Amino acid sequence: METVGAERVNRWRRGLLPAALVAIGLITVIFGDFTGDDRLRAGGVAIVGAAILMVVAGWVVAVSRRGRSV
Repeated sequence: METVGAERVNRWRRGLLPAALVAIGLITVIFGDFTGDDRLRAGGVAIVGAAILMVVAGWVVAVSRRGRSV
């Protein structure tokens, strides 16, 4: 059994959550499109947008921790 560092696990989790949110958001948008519910479509778009913002914020934090300027 391999022991992994905390940074490797955190990096994996930081990548999984936005990917899961994008999948949930796309499913919501598609379901809203099938049912014709504009509120459901808007919610799905908001979820996908939040996932994109999470990725950008994570990238900015990672770059700033390494000491490089953005």
